[in-house]
Amino acid sequence: MNLHIYHAAVDLGDYPFKDLNVLINPVEHAATKARLERTKRLFEVTRTRNIILDSGGNSIFNAEARGKDIVYDSSRPIESKRQLNLSPAHVIKAARKLKPNVVVALDWPLKKTNTNEEQEKEFRKKLSRNLEWATETVKLRNKYCPEINLLIPIQAKTLEQLDEFMAGLSGLKFTGVSLPYRNIDPHLTVLFLTRLNQLGIQYVHILGTTNFAYMAIAAYFARQGRFKLLSMDSRSWKMNAV
Repeated sequence: MNLHIYHAAVDLGDYPFKDLNVLINPVEHAATKARLERTKRLFEVTRTRNIILDSGGNSIFNAEARGKDIVYDSSRPIESKRQLNLSPAHVIKAARKLKPNVVVALDWPLKKTNTNEEQEKEFRKKLSRNLEWATETVKLRNKYCPEINLLIPIQAKTLEQLDEFMAGLSGLKFTGVSLPYRNIDPHLTVLFLTRLNQLGIQYVHILGTTNFAYMAIAAYFARQGRFKLLSMDSRSWKMNAV
């Protein structure tokens, strides 16, 4: 069954076991030379099997929630203290140095809203930027590291938004998509996976959870052979440790 589980928030001093699949991000694992070297050492110590380099979209989500300045200047290094500076070029640069199996395109996550009208407004506000970043990430990946699988995060909260988002990706060359957990409940997950299967997507990563309901859904689709690969990640191993 083609269902892979990844561990997030793994560090040299804190990992559950060896021979891991790990999920890392460019801010925490590649922003400085010291972080890069520590991450490479982590791969050696844990005998890492598969690596997903997430985009850092969660860093943008947190920075936006805190009212932090967010810039996208590819000519400057990644910055996360006084402001957040992160761009598609930073993500691909980190991928070239860390050589993950999979890299996730940079995205601007959708905030939680209270009404359907607010939800639609949030989607509209961020759609063009998300499609722009997806396009830029695809171009950079295809130019500099075409051997690395590329996932595009789907920032949508309704089936109609999903269809519009996927239409905006038409003509781009990428491996599959990721579905951020904060955007989807189990019912919507089933609808999204069904539609993605209909669209011919071969690889889907459910980002940020290994909750039983989502795992059961992913296992069902994987067992049915609807996708070549389904994967999930979370940091629950760390949060629930005693």
